[in-house]
Amino acid sequence: MHMGTAALCGPNAVTVTEGEGKGQTLSAKNIIVAAGASTRVPQAGEGDGEKIVTYREAIVQEKLPKGAVIIGAGAIGVEFATVWNSYGADVTIVERGQFLAYSGCGLPYYIAGAISGQQALLETPLGLVRDPAFFHKLKNVRALDLTEAVRIDRERKLLVVRNALDQRRRELRYDRLILATGARPVMPEIEG
Repeated sequence: MHMGTAALCGPNAVTVTEGEGKGQTLSAKNIIVAAGASTRVPQAGEGDGEKIVTYREAIVQEKLPKGAVIIGAGAIGVEFATVWNSYGADVTIVERGQFLAYSGCGLPYYIAGAISGQQALLETPLGLVRDPAFFHKLKNVRALDLTEAVRIDRERKLLVVRNALDQRRRELRYDRLILATGARPVMPEIEG
């Protein structure tokens, strides 16, 4: 492993400089630039770092909110919903897709035949489907699938959502709003 600042210096070469030292040129058939990721911002709007937060800001907050709305029912959204609810917060998850806590990282196992059916990607190890009824009954968390976050009313601490099936809108009150809508890759500007 080489630690330092890297710069592409050709189609199959990169120079790595450690601190103020001299750079070392490394060659390879393929070079992968993994520059990290940033939070995907939902259509409803960005966070403010206090009342409207990403998981990074939520994890370091010292005070538990009375009520939280979480946009996104992936691993991070579901984890926060479960933990905060277990500490007494009233939690609602909003997911624009049909699947809650979908295990997309299991797709290679399904494709390889190690998992018998795609439905298993939606289930717990005990075979329970993670749907709104599952979250309500077993986790005491409201989960709204097929529901899109449309707008954040910051003054009134409301999230306006729209049901994808009937297009009806409703308002959800929050003390804390978590943006758990996934991530997008950081794409550095690299010529060539």
